Amino acid sequence: MTRIDRRALFASGAAAALLAATGLSPDAKPTRGGRLRVAVSRDQDQVTELARGAVFDTLTEVAPDGVLRGELAVSWQSANDARHWEFKLRDGVDFHDGSRFGAPDAVASLLSQEWFADRHFAAVEATGPSTLRIELHEGNPQLPFLLANQPCRLRRLRSGDGYRYWALCGTAHRREPAFPRRTCRIALQGRAGRVAGRD
Repeated sequence: MTRIDRRALFASGAAAALLAATGLSPDAKPTRGGRLRVAVSRDQDQVTELARGAVFDTLTEVAPDGVLRGELAVSWQSANDARHWEFKLRDGVDFHDGSRFGAPDAVASLLSQEWFADRHFAAVEATGPSTLRIELHEGNPQLPFLLANQPCRLRRLRSGDGYRYWALCGTAHRREPAFPRRTCRIALQGRAGRVAGRD
């Protein structure tokens, strides 16, 4: 006899009910374009978090079912002390500006959040174009879960006019090779109209 997980049963039932309410068939082909409207509370900066999540990726992510999986990292392993970690990064990922994402970008991004980096990391280094080594101040077997959090979102470091700055340039939705450039658009609307938008 096959055992049915209660959560999976409720999740599939909710998905079926939502699909039925939209009037779409499960076999419907996706179409390009359209709008996704999301209602979020203004409390606790949820709009900002939604926008950041649409632009920036992390090395790992916690899936809706609570399972940890790789986002920009395809694999990771630690030494027995959980103090030394090595991450293999996904190949073929581009930033929104078309430049290639690599381990040096991940290092710069992780170290840019000084309050977070100083608290957790003893060292972060690129050991190859797509390999990252992280040494912690003390062992932490939960590091992959920690790297799924907001301070660990990876972005592109740019320089110009004698200073370095972080641009609104991430890798979200750029992991799939079939996804064409310049198709991700974010427009935040409030009562005063359009707040920000970028093609």
